[in-house]
Amino acid sequence: MKSGFVSIIGKPNVGKSTLLNRIIGEKIAITSKRPQTTRSNIMGILNEDDIQIVFIDTPGIHQSKNKLDSSMNKDIRQAREDADLVLHIVDNISDDSFDISADILILNKVDKLDKQKILPFLEANKNKTFEIFCISAKTGEGVDDLVKYIKEKIPEGEYFFPDGEITNQSPRALMSEYIREQAFRLIGDEIPFGIAVIVDKMKSNERDILEVEATIYCEKESHKSIIIGKNGSKLKEISTKARLAGERFFGKKIYLQTWVKVSPNWRDNEFLVNNYLGR
Repeated sequence: MKSGFVSIIGKPNVGKSTLLNRIIGEKIAITSKRPQTTRSNIMGILNEDDIQIVFIDTPGIHQSKNKLDSSMNKDIRQAREDADLVLHIVDNISDDSFDISADILILNKVDKLDKQKILPFLEANKNKTFEIFCISAKTGEGVDDLVKYIKEKIPEGEYFFPDGEITNQSPRALMSEYIREQAFRLIGDEIPFGIAVIVDKMKSNERDILEVEATIYCEKESHKSIIIGKNGSKLKEISTKARLAGERFFGKKIYLQTWVKVSPNWRDNEFLVNNYLGR
């Protein structure tokens, strides 16, 4: 029996969460084109053939500007310390800022890169201390070979989680992330990074329908009106798409009610950051 922790690090938007979802086969980490979509370490658990691999998706590496940033960078450091293997993902062949102490360097999004330029990248880094894999987390190209190699390197040990579990996230945390993901995708660049979501209630009723009540927090009144939209249209769209994502994962009908509240400067308030991140 083998088990171990594998941390996935890299800059924002290089495909860390997409890779985690691809490996686990379920959407347990939200994705969007917005930077810093992932705000805390998310575990995806792969159970297969007497081996358990706990993959840790981390926030994008960045400079701290507020308490939220500091919290995310702390999570990255912790993930590195806990890992048996560290994967550093890049999506740009001109990016040489990767961590040379990582165990595996991953060049992602090869389906979009000029194939003739990939070989020079491999040649330039072949004598480094890490292994190199070229993949597309979106299409799955090269991912099976990557996972096979990781399995070979994982040490002997007992399982950390019960067989069958695929994530450490609670149902409430997953549902709040589905809502936040749709807010990011549907609002676009109209609102800065300052959105948080808390699920205030989540329980099954007598008809086995999940009743969910959630609050979207933003930093300004003007942001609130954008999130709600004309006659509530934007909030309805966010809620509908988040509900459908939740129903696919939980395998049951969901009744979702969503509200929007203003919480000024929450990203620079340590208490609120911990509260909104469920810590």
